[in-house]
This record gives sequence, C-alpha cells and structure tokens, in this order.
Amino acid sequence: MVDEAYLDLAVDAPSMASLLQEGYNVIIMRTFSKGLGLAGLRIGYMLGQPSFLKPLQEIMAYNGLMLSNIAVQAAFAALEDRAFHESYIAENHRVRNEVSQALLEMGYEIIPSFTNFILFSITGPALDFELYFKERGYVLKTMALDGKTWCRLSLGTRDQMKSFCQLLKTIHS
Repeated sequence: MVDEAYLDLAVDAPSMASLLQEGYNVIIMRTFSKGLGLAGLRIGYMLGQPSFLKPLQEIMAYNGLMLSNIAVQAAFAALEDRAFHESYIAENHRVRNEVSQALLEMGYEIIPSFTNFILFSITGPALDFELYFKERGYVLKTMALDGKTWCRLSLGTRDQMKSFCQLLKTIHS
C-alpha cells in the first residue's frame, strides 16, 4: 500500500502508478485534501488491480462507507479548476519556504518536506508552548520524536504565517 496524499505538493516526485501497469498487486491511495484543499470533505480514491480492489469495495459497501454528493461534486469541481490547483501548490511552496527560512534564521531545526506543514524542534515544556500559542489564536501540535520535542505547524496564508513568525520571535529572543 502506497500513500500518495502529498504527491501533489512534492516537487518532481514520481507516482507509483506505473507499478500497476507492470501488474503488481499494490494499492495506491490518494486524497483531495492536500493539493486540492478539500480536507474537511474526507474524499479520496484508491488505484489498484481490479481483482485486488474488489474485496475492499465489498467491505466498504457492507460497512456503509459512502461519500456525500457534496464531496463528490466538490472533487469534480476541484479537478476541473487547474488554475486554482497550480496557484495553491505554488503558494504552498512559497509560504513553506519563507517560514522554513525564518525558522532556520531563529535557530530552529526543521525537517525538510514537501507537505502543507512544517515540523520544527522546540525546547521547554511542550504543553506550555502549545498553550502560549493557543491563547493567541494558534493551534499547534507537539510530539516527542527521537529524543526531541517537535512542533507541527500547518501552513496558512502568507500573512498568517508572517504573524506566527513574529510571535515566535518574541519568545525566541
């Protein structure tokens, strides 16, 4: 199983769909939530050999896993609006690069990615960090990983991210 949720946001990353043409029994999962901005609608799709997907279709139908008409219509509309899709991806890259650079300049360690979020390391109590930002309108998620505490920062608009970086500078200095 291959999760290609962030494929739209990656630069020059190949899809594994060619494995299907070569006859491999692989399932490729994709979503409309990242590069097309439909996260709240929980819509996506799977690619695979028909015989390999058939049992999954039966399980999903049996368990009543159905999509709403609104989600389906939104997905079709999103697929047709290539201009929005391309501008969203370009803006995501721009904002992610600007915020990453600002974090590096403040001395934070980041994990490079092509996603719509940034992971950066923090020091001090994670809950205090989260609470400080929550009181100022930012919901952040922290986690322990490899002996460090990391913050997951979902990207917003350029102005929102500039405001976040300015606020972060006040506690960093």
